[in-house]
Amino acid sequence: MTIIFASSVLIDIDHYFASVLYGNGFGILKAFRWYMTKEENAKERFYKWIIPLHSIEFFIILIAAWYFSIGYISSIIGYIIIGCLLHIILDLYELFFSPYPLYLKLSFFYSFYRNWKIYKNQKI
Repeated sequence: MTIIFASSVLIDIDHYFASVLYGNGFGILKAFRWYMTKEENAKERFYKWIIPLHSIEFFIILIAAWYFSIGYISSIIGYIIIGCLLHIILDLYELFFSPYPLYLKLSFFYSFYRNWKIYKNQKI
């Protein structure tokens, strides 16, 4: 149960990395404040690009690791998959009622490609 809870919370580490790459430094409180601010324009440009742990590609890697693992490691990875799935289901539910497209939380590479095409034609 602890592994399921931890994995459902720690999957959001990519939000922290987005804050670090955006230039807010390495502080967790700075990242939290950045994420909680309503400066959508600044966050929107960068945040859409950096959510690799919220994607089908990440789950493919987890399922492959689970399939090829043996013993208690297999159980641990299975619990991690369950926790991450619970988190993604809640994220998709929230995203369904927001103005953002669902593909942002479904495929990292597809969302990167779509955003690249959109931003390539705009001046940022």
